[in-house]
Amino acid sequence: LRFSASFAGRERRVYLNGKAFFEVVRNEDRPFKVITRDVITRVLGTSFTVSAFRWENDVTVSVVTGKVMVYKKEEEQDSTETSKIILMPNQQFVYDKEQQRIVTTIVKDPQVILPPEEVRRMRFEDTSPKIVFEAIEKAYGVSVVFDEERFSTCRITTNISEGNIFNRLHIICEVINATYRVEETRII
Repeated sequence: LRFSASFAGRERRVYLNGKAFFEVVRNEDRPFKVITRDVITRVLGTSFTVSAFRWENDVTVSVVTGKVMVYKKEEEQDSTETSKIILMPNQQFVYDKEQQRIVTTIVKDPQVILPPEEVRRMRFEDTSPKIVFEAIEKAYGVSVVFDEERFSTCRITTNISEGNIFNRLHIICEVINATYRVEETRII
């Protein structure tokens, strides 16, 4: 990790070869950037991990809280935002250096983004799947897509206060005789 001790200039820049977790205070006047050989992560006030070892093929950025903007280094001067990806909590950006391919997905172990007391109140009795899936979206900040009409007659009694998101989804799918898959940053 290299950086100027004074963070002089209009930006706070750090240069990374390896893996690091950052917790950054928002300052719109002096953006914080993590620069690797291939990818730049511009912080918009957040906590996140960057993994960018020179000897590994992938560069990975995983957001814990807040949001970051990620793009390939050669696109830094591109003033259009089309090639720049905004990541939210529990989302991950993976850049395959060899194939020069970007994939965004949900992190391996999504964490609840709501206060614990709010999650503990997420109990459902004889409730439609729509309400339960909306609660999961809110708790984890992920998008859950499903055929509302197909499951309109289903009813669920559960709570989502314990276990991880995938355990919860597995149990819910068992109850309503469904399956799910992760597709980029959505659960379908």
